[in-house]
Amino acid sequence: AEVGQIISYHHECYDGSGYPYGLQGEGLPLLARIVCIAQDFDTLTTDRSGSAPLSIEEASEHMRRDAGTRYDPRLVDLFVRVIGECKGSLPAITTPFRKTPLPES
Repeated sequence: AEVGQIISYHHECYDGSGYPYGLQGEGLPLLARIVCIAQDFDTLTTDRSGSAPLSIEEASEHMRRDAGTRYDPRLVDLFVRVIGECKGSLPAITTPFRKTPLPES
């Protein structure tokens, strides 16, 4: 898939209920399905959505509940497993979005 397709399709849902085209299942490019999962995890675990960020465990459970509808269930299982194995090396995710200054270049 081309980059433009990945960006365009990352709002599609695995069950076909997303937008802009209602694509579903394997009809969605693999990278678009991955970007959807990564973006939603980021949104769930940061303070930018206006609600309190979820913990890694809470976000993982939320995504498991939506596996098969919003997300590719095989990718969610893999993502949750990898996040669980690597969570000790992840940066603190309960800090507000972009309130940490960016390093100077």
